Amino acid sequence: EGLDQYIIPPNFGEGAAGGMDEGENQLAGMPPNAFAITLFCLDGFFQSRAMDFLPQAFERFPDLDYCVLTVPATTPETSLVRHFTAAVPRPGTTFSHALYVMHRDSLLAPVHLKVSRFLRPQHGASLDRLLDSMSKESGDSIDSAVRATETDDETPLEENPNCVSFVATIGNQVVGVVSLDRKVTSTERLAWCKANMALDEYLDTDKHRTRNQAMLLALAMNPVFMPQARFLLKETMRLFDKSVIYYEAAPDTYVPRVILQHLVPVKPRKRESLAPGQQEIYPFSDHAAPGATGVTLHFLSKRLLSEPKIVVNTRIVVVGASATAAAFLEQLLFTPYIQFSSVTLVSPGGLPKPPPDLKDLLDGSETKAATPLTSIDEDMPTQLYLDSLGLGHRIRCLETRLVDIDRESKALELPDNAVLPYDVLVLTDTLMDSTANMLTEGLDEGEGQQEGLA
Repeated sequence: EGLDQYIIPPNFGEGAAGGMDEGENQLAGMPPNAFAITLFCLDGFFQSRAMDFLPQAFERFPDLDYCVLTVPATTPETSLVRHFTAAVPRPGTTFSHALYVMHRDSLLAPVHLKVSRFLRPQHGASLDRLLDSMSKESGDSIDSAVRATETDDETPLEENPNCVSFVATIGNQVVGVVSLDRKVTSTERLAWCKANMALDEYLDTDKHRTRNQAMLLALAMNPVFMPQARFLLKETMRLFDKSVIYYEAAPDTYVPRVILQHLVPVKPRKRESLAPGQQEIYPFSDHAAPGATGVTLHFLSKRLLSEPKIVVNTRIVVVGASATAAAFLEQLLFTPYIQFSSVTLVSPGGLPKPPPDLKDLLDGSETKAATPLTSIDEDMPTQLYLDSLGLGHRIRCLETRLVDIDRESKALELPDNAVLPYDVLVLTDTLMDSTANMLTEGLDEGEGQQEGLA
């Protein structure tokens, strides 16, 4: 009966821009509906049995629906928290712990969650309820992807249809949906990916047939059952007979957190510099913004399904948008077996950007961004390379400046007395022209000498 209504909205784990929305105001006036785990200790030999404690804990509190758990951000995830849904902290929070939430209905998933092909007459109404509880933009995007796959509903899975959608259900309720398209993973497109992305560093592409690869169009999961997202992907690949799935995103588009958590990002390859004024356009625009200079590529293979990522909640703050910052973030975020959940970049100019074209500087078209006296870092990657890294998908960027560092409290002071706590701080300031400082020092020395002569 508890599954007839949504316990929490599917965008619960995505955070918000700030402040409390209408739903949270309603929750604030309700009686407490959660208990907390304050101590958990288990012999390492029995770590795989951590889940056995949770049904007993909920039986102790039959009138409460939620279990919450907080752990220090610097503490590695244990086998217990992997059964919880991680709550995304709101921007501006100074809470030093990571929060995990679990609903009692998630205990049903290991036994009752099933994955099957989406059929509109059977699953349509329940899927609409799932999408209606999401933001309008996300819901419409997923609905469009699902409807696009319905053109091949009459083709059996054994005949390898071009596109298909699957749903995860518990009883009659849809708790997750995934849409795939194998037609777009053509030989030409895969060849382009291998030539422009370092895919062979992660995957032996020659061992995977083209017909056994597909593009992930959409993925959504009710956060109550978010720990089962990997099971949904596993069953989807088994039923659709796919050994590798990919996901592409344009630089300025939103990438769901569940995709970043389970799929592996692929580094772009270094490419030759283009002539001044020339711009390379991504040749395939069906799953990327038209005119995009590059896309980020993620993938998941059958082998990696049994190797979940290690989640690191350590609060890492990078100050400065230099070439050093870009290189550091690239090495940090493209570690295939680690998911860094809290990386923040502090820079007045936003994400790292390549230096402006000398021709643009001379003709005055870049006067607002730079002048001919601006220091140029020649080691900064090209815009195409930075777009293909997709740093904006994986980090939070604060377009502000650093005022002071409180090393004792491990916090940065920002303008307007704002405070940004950190566990690890990396200072990577950009190149700065010291001519003005040298001239000022010279003037000060000259004034001192004149005063001494007087």
